[in-house]
Amino acid sequence: MHLHEGRVENHLGKITSSSPDRDSNLDLPAVGSLAHHETSLLAYYATEVNDLEVEAFQELLKAEEYSWTITSEIDISEHSYKLLTLVEHLGDLLTNLNPELRRKGILTLAHVLDNLPVDFLGPDDLQYLVTFFCDRLKDHHTVIPATLQGIRATVKMDLPPNSSILISTALFQHVQCQQQAVGDRFNLYTILFTLMDKYMKELLSVTPDFVFGVISAIDGERDPRNLMFLFTMLPSFIKNFPLGHLTEEMFEVISCYYPVDFRSFKTDPSAVTREDLAAELENCLTAIPDFSELCLPLLMEKLDSSLRIAKLDSLRLLRAACNNFTASALGQHYMELFRLMQLELLPGSDRELKDASLLALSALVRLFSSSALDKHEAKWLPDLLAAVYRLAESGLCDVELIMFSPATSVLLEVTRASPAACQILVSKVIPVLVAQYNLKKGDRERFILLQTLGSFHTVCREHGDSLSKIHILRRDVFPVFLDASNQPSEDLRRESLKGLTGMAGTLTDESQAQLLSRLCDCITQEIVPSVRYEGVSCLKALTQLYPDKVFKALKDADITPHFDIVDKEDQRKDEQYPCIDEVQRRLECFCHLSTREPFMSYVLPQVLEQITQPQSATCCSVSLHCLRTLVLAQDTPSEVHLYLHKECDAVSTLISSWIAGVSPDNIHQMTFRDKALIEAAADIIRAINTLLEKFVPIFIGVDPQSTMLDREKTKFQPLEVKSPPQYSHTVFLLQGVMTGLHHKADIPHKDKLLDKLLELSVHTCDQFVHNAALANALVVLSPTAEDGEIEVRISLANALVVLSSTAKDGEIEIRISVGLFHRQRFFYTAVKVLSCNDNLENHSNYLAAWAYLIQGTPHFVISSDLEKILPRLLSLIQQNSPALLSAVEILQDLLRTKHSGLEPQLQTLLLCFLELASLPDNMVDDAYRHFHSKGDSDSFHLKIRHDINMFMLCISSCEYSHTSAIPIKEWFVGTIYIVPSKNEV
Repeated sequence: MHLHEGRVENHLGKITSSSPDRDSNLDLPAVGSLAHHETSLLAYYATEVNDLEVEAFQELLKAEEYSWTITSEIDISEHSYKLLTLVEHLGDLLTNLNPELRRKGILTLAHVLDNLPVDFLGPDDLQYLVTFFCDRLKDHHTVIPATLQGIRATVKMDLPPNSSILISTALFQHVQCQQQAVGDRFNLYTILFTLMDKYMKELLSVTPDFVFGVISAIDGERDPRNLMFLFTMLPSFIKNFPLGHLTEEMFEVISCYYPVDFRSFKTDPSAVTREDLAAELENCLTAIPDFSELCLPLLMEKLDSSLRIAKLDSLRLLRAACNNFTASALGQHYMELFRLMQLELLPGSDRELKDASLLALSALVRLFSSSALDKHEAKWLPDLLAAVYRLAESGLCDVELIMFSPATSVLLEVTRASPAACQILVSKVIPVLVAQYNLKKGDRERFILLQTLGSFHTVCREHGDSLSKIHILRRDVFPVFLDASNQPSEDLRRESLKGLTGMAGTLTDESQAQLLSRLCDCITQEIVPSVRYEGVSCLKALTQLYPDKVFKALKDADITPHFDIVDKEDQRKDEQYPCIDEVQRRLECFCHLSTREPFMSYVLPQVLEQITQPQSATCCSVSLHCLRTLVLAQDTPSEVHLYLHKECDAVSTLISSWIAGVSPDNIHQMTFRDKALIEAAADIIRAINTLLEKFVPIFIGVDPQSTMLDREKTKFQPLEVKSPPQYSHTVFLLQGVMTGLHHKADIPHKDKLLDKLLELSVHTCDQFVHNAALANALVVLSPTAEDGEIEVRISLANALVVLSSTAKDGEIEIRISVGLFHRQRFFYTAVKVLSCNDNLENHSNYLAAWAYLIQGTPHFVISSDLEKILPRLLSLIQQNSPALLSAVEILQDLLRTKHSGLEPQLQTLLLCFLELASLPDNMVDDAYRHFHSKGDSDSFHLKIRHDINMFMLCISSCEYSHTSAIPIKEWFVGTIYIVPSKNEV
C-alpha cells in the first residue's frame, strides 16, 4: 500500500517539548548548507543509530552508506519501498524522549522527502507532514535544523490550501532565526521565499504578519552568502507585498548594510565579493518608489563622504534611483545632487569616480527628458543643463587649455543622454568651437577642434534625422569641414573628410555640389592613401543616397577610369593621359562606388575587360586587385556578385582568358604567370562561382571540344606532372572554383580529378602547385567522408594541419607520447615490409626510411634484428644518404653498448668513416640539401665531424675478442697503424 492510500498520523504523534532556551549561534555547529546534512550528518547517523534497539529498523541500519541505502535500495519513488513503511520503522525515533534520536529520525525522513518527485505525495499526506513538521518546531533546539530541512523538502511539493500560512506562522512564532546556525538560517530563508513564490495569493491575505515575520527573520544577518541570497530575493518581496506602516522599518533593516563594507577571501574563487553584494543591495534600496524619501537623503549623505568607496556606491545607487524612482522625487534634490557630483566631474582626476558621475548625471538627465512634467517641473532639465554648461564653459573656451578635453567629454556624455539635452547643449557648444577654429592657425589645435565637432555631430546623428539636420550644423559646421579638407595638413584633410561623410545625408543641394567638387579633386589629386580612402568613403556615402547625382557629377568632371595607357616604363608624357597612379586611384574609387547603379553596369564590364584583354600589364594588375577588393569586401551587396555572374559571365571569362594568357605566344604571358595575380583571380572566382561543369573537364583534359581554348595551339594540361609551370600554376584557379562549393555539390569527373590532383601534389617540386593541388584534393574528398568514415575525416584533418603549418618541411612537431611497446610493435611490422623490398636497396628514400625507423626504436629491440639492419646502415654511409647524420648517431649508440654483432664489421665501419671524414664540405652539403631545404649547413658540418670523432673514440675504447690492425688515414700526424686496446686511444 502506497503512502497516499493510507494514513501516517499515528506515527507522527505529538510529544511534549522539552526544549530549553535555545543556544546562541556560537554554540551551534556551523552547518554550511543542506548538502552537509545530506552527506556528513547522514553518514554520522549511519554509525550512531546502530545502538538503537529497534528491531524493525535494524537491517536498514547495517548499510555502510546510509544515504545511499535510502536513495538506492529503498527507492520509494519506484515503489520498491513504501514511505508508510519507513515512517512505521521511524516511529520509535520520531517519538523518542531523547532529542538526539528524534533529530536523527526527522533528518532521515527529511532526506527521503527531498529525493521524492514533487508530485508524488497526495494532499492528505502532505497535510499530515505539514502538521507534523510545524509541531516539531516547538521541539528541542537540537531538532530544529532537521525540521527545517524537512519543511524545505516539503514546500517544494504542491501543498494543500493554507499550508503556506500554517508553515510561515509556525516559523515566525517558534524559530528565532538569528540564533540558528548559518546553514539553518539559509534553509529558513529558502522556505520563506519558496512559499512567497508558489503561494503568494495565500500569503497576501496575511500580509502584515508575513512582512513583519520576514523583517524579524532577516534583521541582523551577517553571513555574506546568506546576504547575497536575501538581496537577490528581497526586491521581488518588497514589490509584491504592500509594506504599509512597515515601509520605514523594512528600509532600515536593509539600509544598515549600505555602503557595503566587506572583504572576501582571495583564496576562495567562489566567494561572494563586495561588488556583488553592493550591486544587489542597490536593487533592494530602490525597489519601490516609496523608498525614495528614505533613500535619497541617505544617498546624498554618503556621496558627501570622504570615503571613495562610499562615493562610488552612492553614484551607482543614484543611477538605480533614476531608473526606479519618479522624476518628482528626484526633482526635489537635483541641484544638490549635481553640486555633490561636480567635484568628481571636473577636473576628474579619479577616472573611475568621473565615469560613475557621468553615468549618474546622464541617468538624471534622461529621467527629466522622458518624464511627463508639469509647468514648474519642466524647468528642471534646462536648469540642470545650464549648470552643466557653466561647469564646463571655462574649459571649453580655449582648446589650448588642459581642461578642454575633460570639459568636452562631460558635455558629450550629457548630450548622449537624450535628444532634448543634445539639442540644448549643441546649440551652445557648436558656436564656441567654430569661433575657435576660425581664430586658431595651428594645425594641432584645429585638428582637435575638428575631432570635437565631429564627435558632437555623431551624437546628433545617433539621436535621429531630426537632430542631425539641425540648422546650426548646416550653417556653421559644414563650412569648417569643407575648408579643412583643402588644408595642407593631411591630418586636417583626413579628419574633415570623416566629418563630411557623417554629414552626407543632411546637406542642402548647394552644399552637395560643393562637396562633390571637392571629392573630385580628392580622387584625381590626393596622393595620401589614408586621406584618399576617407574621400572615397565620403563619396560612397553620397552615392548610397544620390547615385544619379554623383554619377553625373563625376562624368561632368571627366572622372573616368581612363584605361588608354601603356606600361609604366613606356608611359607617354602627353598631358592628355593621366599618370598610372591617377588611373589606379580612379579605378579604386569607381570599384567602391559600383555597388549601386548606374556605376555597376558602367564600371564592372570595363574592369573585367581590362583583366581578360589588358592593354597593359599594369592595367590588368590594377583592375584585378580592385575587383578582388570589391568582391571580398564584407559590405559588398550580393547584387554585385549576381551581376558579375549573370551579366558578365565572370568566372568563365576569367578562366578561359587565363588559360589563353599563359600561352607562350601571348604578348602578356608574363602577366598571367604572376602568382599574386593568379591568387587574386582565384579569390574573385571563389566569391562569385556557382558552376563547375564548364571548368573541371578542361583541367583534366576530357573536354577536347571546349571553346575556351584551342587545343591545337595550347597544350593546356595543368594537372600533368610534366606540365610547364605557367600551366600548372593555373591549378590555383581551380582552387578558387572549388573552395566556394556547397558541401553537397556534385563534382564532375570526381574520381579522375582526385587521382590527378593527388599525383600532382606528390610528384611536383613546386611548392605553390603542391599546396594548390592538395587543397583541391581535400575539397574533392571532403563531401565523400560520411559521418561513419572516421579514418577519412582523420586523414583530412591531418592533411589540413600539414598544409596550414608554417613549420619548415619535415619539421612539423607532433605533440604526442608514443609508448615503448607501440614503438616495438611498429618496428617489427616495418622491418617485415622494408625487408621485402631489396630491389630498392640503392634508393635514398628507402634507406632514409630505415634510418628514421631505427632512430626511434629502443636498442634492445634493434639487437634482435641487427643482422638485417647493419647492411642498410652501411649503405647509408657509403652512399652519402640524406639520412647520413641519423645513421652515424645510431652506429655511435650501438658502439657505446659494445654490441657483439658489430665485431665482424669493425674493419668495414672504420674504412667507411675514414673515407667519410675526408669528404669535402660540398659533398656533405649535397647530403644536407637532400633532406633539409632550409637551415644552417655549417651546424650540420660540425655535427657530422663531431659524430665521426666520437665514433672513432668509441671503437678505440671497446673491448672485442680479436684485435686487428686498422688503418686510420691521416687521422693522427702521419700515416700509422695502431692496434686498438683497452688503454689505447
